[in-house]
Formats: sequence, C-alpha cells, structure tokens
Amino acid sequence: MRKTRQLSLPCSTFTNNARRGNKKRSTMKPPTIILRSMLPEDHEAVGRLSVGDQQQQFVDPMPLTLGTSALLRDNMVIEHEAEIVGFFQIDTKAPGYIRQPMLELCQVVIDQRHQGKGFGKGFLLLLPAFLKQQYPAAAGVVLTVNCRNKMAHHVYSAGGFHDTGEIYTGGPSGPQHIMTLSWSREV
Repeated sequence: MRKTRQLSLPCSTFTNNARRGNKKRSTMKPPTIILRSMLPEDHEAVGRLSVGDQQQQFVDPMPLTLGTSALLRDNMVIEHEAEIVGFFQIDTKAPGYIRQPMLELCQVVIDQRHQGKGFGKGFLLLLPAFLKQQYPAAAGVVLTVNCRNKMAHHVYSAGGFHDTGEIYTGGPSGPQHIMTLSWSREV
C-alpha cells in the first residue's frame, strides 16, 4: 500500500468585497489547510459534508460517494484546524477518455458552511504538490465539469486547469467539459 503523506498550506481569504470584484485582501489570518487520505475515523464527519441546493445536481450525496471506493478511488479530505471542511476522490484507473498516466479528480466538495473562506482556492493551490507526492508516476490530473456549472468551470480555470475543448457526454447530469492540469513527472 502507498505510504500517505499530508501537505499543509496557508491559503488566503478575501473580504466580502472580493465577491463583488474587489480584490482587496482580508486582514484576517489566512487559514491553513491539510490535504490527506481519509481515515476510518473520518467517515462520520465526511458523511455530514453537504453542498447548497444549487450544487446538489453536480455532486453525488456523500453516502453514495463514499461507496465508490470500490471503483478504485482513493478518498481524501481537506482539513482545517482538525475539522474536515472538504472531500475529494482520486481515481487511479481513470476512464478511457483520459490520456494515461493521468489521475482523475472526482467528487470535490467544500462543505457549504465553509464555502467562501478560501478553502477551495487553497485546495487547488496545494493539489498538484499533494498528487505528485502521492502518485509519483502520474503526469497530471483531469476532471470533468458539467457544462451548466459555470462557477466550477471558472474556479478550476483560475486554479490552473485547462479546458481541452472536448466534451464528455457520459455524465449522469449532462455534458461535461474535460479539464486537465499537467506537470512534469519530477517530484
């Protein structure tokens, strides 16, 4: 079994003005997040994570998501001050539309109580280094974003993902953009 490590990163937060286009930074101390493998004792906390009504159409309910580990997905958590604020999965046996040796990023959830605090941005900043450590043979990561989920597409683009221009039509909630983030195999 792969030895799991964790990475932590102070991530920046913005004032409410940032949502209105003002890039003024908050004077609050930036939160620190940790990305790590999910442990058995995390199951209850992860099961309580939820998203807002508008996002539910794009993410499976957590009990269903946690059952997909049998699909060779690795469950990971996003932690802040010993509290799980988010969850994601890495599929190491990615579907055929993904060029190997790429990983697939699946089921990214930032709990609705913690959205807008910089955790998503911090997650995307930390993700490449974390994946390079955990999966050194991988050349990058790919994800799909529902074509109707404009906000997620914007967030992933700002986080360094590139829209390939290809559309995946096998998703249960409709057509999806295929986005990639590549890196050198050097760790």
